[in-house]
Amino acid sequence: MNHFHVTLRSALQVRRRGQPLLLLLDYDGTLVEIAPRPELAQPAPELLELLGRLAARGDMRLMVVSGRPLSDLQGLLPVSSLDFVASHGGEIFIGGRLHPLPLDPAADQELSPWRNLLVARLQNFPGWWIEDKPQGFALHYRQVPEEHAFEFIGILERWRERLRQDGGFQLLAGKKVQKYYRVESVRVRQ
Repeated sequence: MNHFHVTLRSALQVRRRGQPLLLLLDYDGTLVEIAPRPELAQPAPELLELLGRLAARGDMRLMVVSGRPLSDLQGLLPVSSLDFVASHGGEIFIGGRLHPLPLDPAADQELSPWRNLLVARLQNFPGWWIEDKPQGFALHYRQVPEEHAFEFIGILERWRERLRQDGGFQLLAGKKVQKYYRVESVRVRQ
């Protein structure tokens, strides 16, 4: 946290008077350590207290940007005045208001057969799970045992190649997580 305080202090000193500083924060891997499962990544009481103090400042706005759903983030970070861009831009909550985005109802229907095929192909492997998101889903596989990793990745790569050939879908890759969206639904959010 010490480096954070020095950097924040420097940013506050160089900003122009009268304009609030916007501080964008990621939840997983920045505010909290990445955990074996998303529900295990809990904020420390000291973090909540610090965010509360920062959010109360009149010269600063805090926004948490995450792939997590908005309801999860608001439950984990019950700090007034926090803004959120959640679900990879699918849910935006600013100034105490939800700002709905035009979502494509066909996106989930078009991705659903691919999701079901992936689940069927991976069903015999331990240590993975699917997280449904607005307009897509995420495949988490950080707990797949090492002895299954080669075969698991091989099946995943063959499935992904078929998905790529079909076209119209986008992959966002993270650390042992892959998120899939229909390209048109991603463009609507940008």
